[in-house]
Amino acid sequence: MERRKKGSYKAKQQKKIAQSIRTISREIPLTNTDRITYVYVKDKTMDVIQKVINVSYEAWIERGWLTILRYDSTHGYLHQHTRFSLTQEKEFISKEHILQTGSHPEWLTFAIADIKTNFSSYRRAFFHRSNLDEIEEL
Repeated sequence: MERRKKGSYKAKQQKKIAQSIRTISREIPLTNTDRITYVYVKDKTMDVIQKVINVSYEAWIERGWLTILRYDSTHGYLHQHTRFSLTQEKEFISKEHILQTGSHPEWLTFAIADIKTNFSSYRRAFFHRSNLDEIEEL
């Protein structure tokens, strides 16, 4: 009778679990110069979103996409990071007015809906802080 190598069953189980978990990334165009990019982790076997990695509002500025605002659930709750300006990469981090209870799928839906509804306000505020008020599209 042949003996199994120590830990081979555990390695097979870990590989099986890793194959059932996927990181999914998608984009939602809002305008020619605005988009939402979101990334989440999903368990394929249970068809459940396990973690919201990032939901970001990005604007096309100076020949490239720049993240102006993003949501993540890194610390176990949904929170928002807002970039200060074009020249200052400093971020404001906030939990105010953000869905705190609920599940990861609810957080993903909330973050996408918030950006869809408010992206023009986020854009105006960012452009104002960057002293780009008069310029609509760069």
